[in-house]
Amino acid sequence: MPRKDTCWKITIRNWDKYQREMRGGEKRKRRREWVAMSTGLLHDPQFFRLTIEQRYLWVMLVCYAGAVGPAFELRASDARVLFKLRSNADFQPLMDQGFIDLKAATNKTYKTNKTGHTQPKKRAAPAAKKKQELIVYPEGLNTEAWDGYVKNRRELKCKPLTPTGEQKQMKYLAGYAPEIQLAAAAESIRNGWQGIFPEKLKPNGGYKTDMDHNREAIQRWLDESTRDDEEAGVREPDGQSVCRLPGQTTG
Repeated sequence: MPRKDTCWKITIRNWDKYQREMRGGEKRKRRREWVAMSTGLLHDPQFFRLTIEQRYLWVMLVCYAGAVGPAFELRASDARVLFKLRSNADFQPLMDQGFIDLKAATNKTYKTNKTGHTQPKKRAAPAAKKKQELIVYPEGLNTEAWDGYVKNRRELKCKPLTPTGEQKQMKYLAGYAPEIQLAAAAESIRNGWQGIFPEKLKPNGGYKTDMDHNREAIQRWLDESTRDDEEAGVREPDGQSVCRLPGQTTG
């Protein structure tokens, strides 16, 4: 015998006699939400063999069948909540006295809807597997630093990088020394950043200050000025190229 909290398939026997007929003997074709009890129940010895709780359970099952139909699935624990019973419902005596047909429902996962009717749960469709794209690491990339950075982004539940964005970011990071890449990844992980910023780090460790950024900007400007002067053929008497401020002319 299945355990008491098994989901049972219950069928009310002689269901037609609990349905009132309309004029002319025509029965309602729509789903009935009412039932009719016969006075013959007062003289039914099988009914009085039941305990008070079992009689109450029988009446509740008939009323329930009026809402969902004469055959339905129900667990004993759901019936306890639905019918306000003191303990899990015991359907066996009702079957023994011929009031219901009872058998264990198929082995499925069930849920109870708002009416208390037990129905199979809809299983979620399996998620489509994403195609595993081959990652091409650019030359000079510290793969240890990059893999640690990407893993940290997944743990932070950041928006995934697009394939194009991932390639550009890897190429940008590969332009720095391997130790700078590793230090930048470690800083991003330690601070919980979504991005990686190797340009903020010094070659010998630590962050660049505003003075460092200004010094780099001046050096870039000097290099560009020297290159422009060399292209224009402007040289000092000793043969060295001249770097001038904007608007400055030769003497």
